[in-house]
Formats: sequence, structure tokens, C-alpha cells
Amino acid sequence: MLVRGRVNDLVASRNTAGREIEPEFQLKDASLETGEVDLVEALVAPHSRLAGATLRQLDFHGRYKVIVLAIQRRGQVIPEKLAEVPLQYGDALLLMGPKAELARLRGDENFIVLQAHTEIPWHTRRVPLALAIVAAVALLAALNVQPILVTAWVGCGAMVLTGCLRMEYAYRTLDWRVLILLAGVLPLGLALEKCGAAQAVADAALQRLRDAGPVAVLAVLYLLTGVLTECMSNNAAAALLAPVAISTAEALGVSAKPFLVAVTFAASTSFATPVGYQTNTMIYNAGGYRFADFLKVGVPLNLIFWALSVYLIPRIWPF
Repeated sequence: MLVRGRVNDLVASRNTAGREIEPEFQLKDASLETGEVDLVEALVAPHSRLAGATLRQLDFHGRYKVIVLAIQRRGQVIPEKLAEVPLQYGDALLLMGPKAELARLRGDENFIVLQAHTEIPWHTRRVPLALAIVAAVALLAALNVQPILVTAWVGCGAMVLTGCLRMEYAYRTLDWRVLILLAGVLPLGLALEKCGAAQAVADAALQRLRDAGPVAVLAVLYLLTGVLTECMSNNAAAALLAPVAISTAEALGVSAKPFLVAVTFAASTSFATPVGYQTNTMIYNAGGYRFADFLKVGVPLNLIFWALSVYLIPRIWPF
């Protein structure tokens, strides 16, 4: 029988109805004949190195020790021979394999795990301690005992030292691409500020708006940040435009806080494309959306946020 459904339903069918899940091709792998086999649904992540190649070219089973049972693209199950299908960003793969191998997919940058039947063990004995550490981090920062950066680092160290978090799990969950991006972009933003380039950009951008007032300048700065964050990292967009916001405020002789708040808000409004943020990509395939769907909904939503921010930010954080 050829069936389709959610991961948990397929697992229930296998366990209760006595059915076996058979891949398109048979593999002589002893690990798949044991009871330590499970299912997982995962997306091909944005910028994945797997995109454009077929399962055969990738030697998918040899690399990941799992079998691809099905490929779903934009809500439609691909009926062709799976081994010959070039993968695309956002493809949903139904994978079967040893539980240990499936668990490793969570730390692989090429995948975004959507739904897994395998349960993650919880160390409930340390839950109160972990909650206490998080509360202490927030409380010490709120009382201005130490900056949030310091308390957060101390909290992370306390999590590891008390056994609430294992180092290998912490390393696995780090997004090294974001860290490397910030390591390169933040010094660039600082250099732009120190050498005067940010001031020159601000002067050029504001030359025609200087007489229009700080509200008009804030609106343009928000709009520029919002456009950039649709095609690049929100962290990079904020880091690049923060020095410009500060230079702009100095040029106008007003407080920089409303401009920085505008940059922060705008950098977090990636609604108009499916590639601006990972959550957009996750629902792109699962919901069967098209690129144009994000434009139809995201652009009006961005404009609403832009209008509300331009109206409210100066009233909450005055110039």
C-alpha cells in the first residue's frame, strides 16, 4: 500500500496495525533490522550544501545512515524515483533510520527538523535549578547589578557547571554561521563609524530630508533597514545601520535612541520573503506556499508595522 500522513500517524500504523514501512530500495544495513529505528521529518535548510544534488550523487545513506522514504515539495509529494530528484531549499524529507543517527540531524546545518517521533529525554531533576539560574540572570540585569551581557555569560557558565546543560549539546546548538557573520559585520560597522564613512553615508542619505524633520528621517531609516533584512541576516542589517542611526542623530542634534529602536524593530520584520528568516522557510514548504504568497501578505504587513513604528516610536522614545 502507498500511504501518506503525519510522522506520528505513520509510526502508530506501524506499531498497532502490524504494517512495515518499506523504502523504495532495499539496503543491507543491520542497524535498520533492529528495533532502534524511527522516523523524522526534516526540511532542506536555506543555504544547504545539499541543494541541487540528487540523493544518489550525495550518497545520502552512506553519509547520514538513514533512508529517504518520501520527498514533499510545496505541499506535493514527488512521485518520481527519489534517488534521481535534485533537492531544493524547503524540500521536506521523511527519513527513517537508527535513532542515534536521526538525533544527529538536529545539529546538522543542512537540515531543519520539523517533526520527530523520537522523544528527547528531560532531566526533570535539574529543572528548578535551571529556572532559578534564568531568573537570577534576568533579575541581576533588571536591578543593574551587572549588564545583561555579563549576567548572561555567567548564567551560561552556571548551566554547564551545574549539569543543566552539556557542553556537546551547547556546541551543537550554536549557529556558527551567525557567529562568524557577526564577527565580521560588527567590526565593519565600528570601522564605518570610526573612519567617518557612516557619517558620510548619513549625510548623503539625509541631505534632502534634513529640513523634513527627525520623523521623516526615522521613517526612511526604518524602511531601509526593513528592505535589507528581507535579503540578509537581521543581525547584519542591524549591525550595519546602527552606526548610521547614531551618526544621523548627531547630525540632527537629537537623541539616537528612537533611531536605534527603529533599526532594531525593522531588522526583526522579515515578512515579505521566505528566505529572510528560518521560520519563514519552515512554513514555506509545510504550508504549500509560493514566493508570491509572502509578498502578498508580507509587504502589507511590513507597511503596517512601518506606519505604526513611525507613529509610536517618537512618542515612547522622544527625540
